[in-house]
Amino acid sequence: MRIISILVFLLVLTGCVAAVDTIKTDGVQATAADRGFVLIGIDSNQQLNEVHIRGPKNIKLTQADMPEGGNYLLFELPAGSYQISYISLGYAYGWVLDDDELWAVNIKPKAINYIGDLSVKQQSQFSPYADIQLRNRASIAYSYMRARFPVTLENNSLHYSGPGEDFFLSHIQQGASE
Repeated sequence: MRIISILVFLLVLTGCVAAVDTIKTDGVQATAADRGFVLIGIDSNQQLNEVHIRGPKNIKLTQADMPEGGNYLLFELPAGSYQISYISLGYAYGWVLDDDELWAVNIKPKAINYIGDLSVKQQSQFSPYADIQLRNRASIAYSYMRARFPVTLENNSLHYSGPGEDFFLSHIQQGASE
């Protein structure tokens, strides 16, 4: 019975999510006052198939969205509270992330919201076990934005919006503007 419940949950979860358009050019502005940019890093030793994020707008990041030759994705979402809820590697392995505190992120409007680097380290290619964490690598994310999206970074403040608190980004940007 439990397996059937999990399968039904995953089917419902999959049916209610939308694909996301990643930003590939510099100098973009938020399309509405109640929207913000999301910056997420991907660090995995296996190819990720999907990452589901639920909130005011449920989305999924697919293999097509995953960066080639880089680790970061930038996209736009309505402001609000979100949670990374599901990760899958191919068709064989998937993990439901149900600890709200560890996977909760808050997207602020008219800002770049760095939510962390999603680290997925599977023990081996055929193992159902993986170490999955949302790591704060704010200094690397800041360097990425300065190199890849300097105009977008200049026009929008960059905040850490993942679990916990971090004042590094506000401190470094305050120092850069002085």
